[in-house]
Amino acid sequence: MCIDYFIKVYVSWSDDMSKDKVFIEKLKSTSEYCELAVSDKNSINELSVCKEHKAYIFKKELFGLEKSKIITMKHPLNINVIPHSHDYIEIQYVISGSITQIIDGERVVLNKGNMMLFNKNVVHSIEKAQENDLMYFIFINESLLDTRFFNTISKENPISKFLFQSLRGDSLSSNYMIIEELNSDIIQLLNSIYLESRIKAFDYENLLIAYVIALFIKMGRQEKIVGLKGLHNVSRKKRQILEIDNYLRDNFKCASLNEAAAALSIHPNYMCRVIKDITGQTFGELLTNIRMEVAETLLTSTNLSVENIAWEIGYANSAYFYKLFKRKKNMTPTQYRKATRKEIV
Repeated sequence: MCIDYFIKVYVSWSDDMSKDKVFIEKLKSTSEYCELAVSDKNSINELSVCKEHKAYIFKKELFGLEKSKIITMKHPLNINVIPHSHDYIEIQYVISGSITQIIDGERVVLNKGNMMLFNKNVVHSIEKAQENDLMYFIFINESLLDTRFFNTISKENPISKFLFQSLRGDSLSSNYMIIEELNSDIIQLLNSIYLESRIKAFDYENLLIAYVIALFIKMGRQEKIVGLKGLHNVSRKKRQILEIDNYLRDNFKCASLNEAAAALSIHPNYMCRVIKDITGQTFGELLTNIRMEVAETLLTSTNLSVENIAWEIGYANSAYFYKLFKRKKNMTPTQYRKATRKEIV
């Protein structure tokens, strides 16, 4: 068996049942599936995982996603999908029946009409789907989620927050988000994404991007979000650093150690210890890094002068802002703006 066959069949999956039979003939057991998976180290990397089992990292190249922004795929029947994580964003949508997964050792069942959004780092496996079980995947290349994307979606949108944490590779972020009782707008968008990715009509890639942005906005409005899962094992300090980080991102312009500590009911000295223990940074370094992230966004997406940007993120002295920015990016704010805008064009 070779990984090329896996790619060919798994990616070009259709409703043709003859392919289903061929696929099952080729992959009769989970162990055989594992042998196949590790046969090409370029597409799948072995990943050591706690709980005394191994998982694999599915890379974009496995599905041709490094050349595309968005790919859709039907989940195959009668196949146990090995424990894995991936370096792309994954959405699952159950159209009929139910799908059972093991996510970091926790059994999770998705029923008809449920939708799940995965953190790209979470380890999960999928149990065999039966004849009446139908689920579709939407794989999203993280390069789609750039500065312009996060400028399009409100930072108050829970989907935006979830995606941002995932892209940062934040080990403190939740593993997944489940949305139940999807409204008609979301269902229509999901169907449009699937059909457009299959038909591939003129300019379909741009239309797919527009659909996905609309999907995330609509998802953020959905009333029944079961919630962010996977944080139950996070230590008290890690929960506190999430609160600190969120506070600083909402108040980066005028934030100070004493004000942040008072707002979060934490002693300033203890807050400094928490930040240092979890991030390795001081309070000032964490705040500066957040301000620099905001500066990058403003330089890329607005025509504000560098002096005004410095003021907007909390620096009355623009020369000091220049110095900090150049230290972080190895170029001045003006050089960064020119370089990023060339890339956009």
